[in-house]
Amino acid sequence: MENNKENEFKKIFLEKWHPFFWIAVIVSLVYFSTFFFNIVYLDDNVLAVGQYQFNRNLSNIFSSFGEDIFRTPYGGGSFYRPILRWTFIFDAQFGEGAVIFMSHFSNLILHILSVTFLFLLLLKLNIKKELALLLSLIFGIHPLTAQTVAFIAGRNDSLLAVFVFPCLIFFLDFLETKRIKH
Repeated sequence: MENNKENEFKKIFLEKWHPFFWIAVIVSLVYFSTFFFNIVYLDDNVLAVGQYQFNRNLSNIFSSFGEDIFRTPYGGGSFYRPILRWTFIFDAQFGEGAVIFMSHFSNLILHILSVTFLFLLLLKLNIKKELALLLSLIFGIHPLTAQTVAFIAGRNDSLLAVFVFPCLIFFLDFLETKRIKH
């Protein structure tokens, strides 16, 4: 009887694509309320709303390489984040009325991606699938990571994870295979 329950658990949570589904569902449920948050007057008002006119023009993607995120004149800024700017440009493509909603939606998608990549990294480190899923979910819903979803400008952390976790996976693949493609 116990073995039957274990097989049922594995079938529901751990087979094929099911862990990715559960990561997306659980993280989305926890952070669903952020879709209805307004802006925070720390950076959100400047980056998402204040620079909407700049961000809505797709040709400004190239300009993001020549200035800091706050568009400081004369190169005086020190917060150089072109990929972060791209995400704000992407959000602005859905219209002025939806930019705040899209910014929160983008934060949630980036966070789900980072949690998914963490899950894959833990599997690559030979952690049992059950434990890897549990640890990934803890990371995904832990209050310490809430600012990456709730605070629009907090997506820096998720962007970092979306790039670092796959890099670590590829590095581990390279160490295993010594193949240059990794």
